[in-house]
Order: sequence, then C-alpha cells, then structure tokens
Amino acid sequence: MVIFQKLMASSIQALRVSLDKRRERLERSSAAPSLTKRTKAAIADFEEGLVQDEFVSALLGKIAVADAEEATELKRLVEMLDAVPTDSKADTLVSQLQQLEQHDPSAKVLLFTEFRETQEYLRHRLEAIGWDVRLFHGQMKPAAKDAAVESFRISAKPSILLSTEAGGEGRNFQFCHLLVNYDLPWNPMRIEQRIGRVDRIGQTDTVQVFNFWSRELLRNGFLTSLSDASTSSRKRSEVSIPSWETPSET
Repeated sequence: MVIFQKLMASSIQALRVSLDKRRERLERSSAAPSLTKRTKAAIADFEEGLVQDEFVSALLGKIAVADAEEATELKRLVEMLDAVPTDSKADTLVSQLQQLEQHDPSAKVLLFTEFRETQEYLRHRLEAIGWDVRLFHGQMKPAAKDAAVESFRISAKPSILLSTEAGGEGRNFQFCHLLVNYDLPWNPMRIEQRIGRVDRIGQTDTVQVFNFWSRELLRNGFLTSLSDASTSSRKRSEVSIPSWETPSET
C-alpha cells in the first residue's frame, strides 16, 4: 500500500504504469495458475489422508478466480486514471518553469523524482515547452551519465536534469543553484544528500530548493521535520499541489 501511495504522490503516469503491469501479470497467471513455493510447503504439511491432487486442483481454481477478479479491478482503476484530464502536479511544474524562463532564459534546474515512469513523463512535458531536458538514473552506464551531466552544464538554453536518487550521491552540480524535490523521500537525510550536490564549494549563487507536496497525502507531516533539518543558509520554498480530480460521473 505504501508503494502505491508513493507512486500516486509522484505522478498519475507512475501509478498507471505500475497498476497496468500488475494487471498484465495477473491476467497471465489466471490463465495458467501455479503454486508458489510457500503454498507448496503448506500443502506438504497437511495430513496424509488428504487427497492432494483434488485439493491442489481446487486451490489453483480459486487462485485463478482471485487473480482474474483483481485484474478486472485493476483494469477499472487504470481506465479511471486514463480519464483524468491532466496531472495538476506536472502542470504546476510546467507553469513555474515557464515563469522562470522569462526571468532567466538560461536557467538550470536539477529535479529529483523517485520513479523512472515519472521521469519519462516529465521529459515529454518539458521538451514540449522547449526546455533542454537530460535524464540521469541508475540504469545508465557511467559514460552516459557523464555525457548527461556535461550537456546539462554547457547548455545555453533553459535546461533541466531529471534525476532519480542515482544523482543524489557522488555528483557535483555547483554550476546549478535551483533544485526541485518533485518527490519527497521519507528519509530527511536523502533530502540533505540531494541539496549537497548543489550546495558545495564552487557554488556562487544562493541555493534555492522547491519542495512539491500534496495536502491529501500522509507524508505532509514530513514537511515539519524537513524544515527542522534545514540549515539557515539555504532558501527553501514549498509548493502546494492541488489534489487530482477525476471527471464527474454522469
């Protein structure tokens, strides 16, 4: 449940992709149900008089029905997500970056997200408004990571590096002073690690950190501890994101 909360907090796309992948797995398993190692071990412990073949057959039938029912429900949820007209969190990011570009045509922004699906979604949204977008994640080879960072550094256009936690350690971005925590981790130290990538020797500007959060999510209480962990030399802003609204049913 926690992982779905984190996906929902990140982006509609991240939640949709995760639910749809699980739906596909369940549909395959319902067509050809099988016992897990744990279930097999439990069956082996039953008394000797049990007609195992009949029991296993019945159990597999129940598993198939349960998987099919869950797959149907997941399909319904995916369709609901597809019906959401827009991702208000991403809309807010796009709007604020457009305002930033008006004040600084060569702005550089380092953005952290926890999910690759959100990263790809934002790449498409931001490229559509003319920003120079680079990705940084753990599945990239070292040479590709180096190339992404260098392209981000030398870009003369408004540019943004979309990074997963892979960019939170071992990389220096002192040539950038605007950091966006698009997804807030539950460990405050990871926030400090992210900020440490830009707030370091060689930084000539005031580091500004923008935290995205939603009122309806459980992690809101985290903002207080995050603020307490902040150092007075860092300027931070919290951006409140309105909750996503699904179309009303007719």
